[in-house]
Amino acid sequence: MDLVAEANPEALELSKLLFDNMHKVSIEEVAMYISGEEDEKGFLFDDEFKLDIFKAVFADVDSHQSGGYDYRLAEIEETAIKN
Repeated sequence: MDLVAEANPEALELSKLLFDNMHKVSIEEVAMYISGEEDEKGFLFDDEFKLDIFKAVFADVDSHQSGGYDYRLAEIEETAIKN
């Protein structure tokens, strides 16, 4: 079974945005935020709505900075890999 082939475009875009923005926000933080919003609204969001929320709250907001760990490689590690 090819899971990527079964994913809808919104889920794929959200996954890419989560990866590209991991220096600003963790997956856990996004999941907790969306879960809280779903609880407040009383229904589960579809992937398109989750993508819209992520773009509005996390991805398109340059000032958002998670207090969590930055998973990107440090400058020193990147240099060591190149050499």
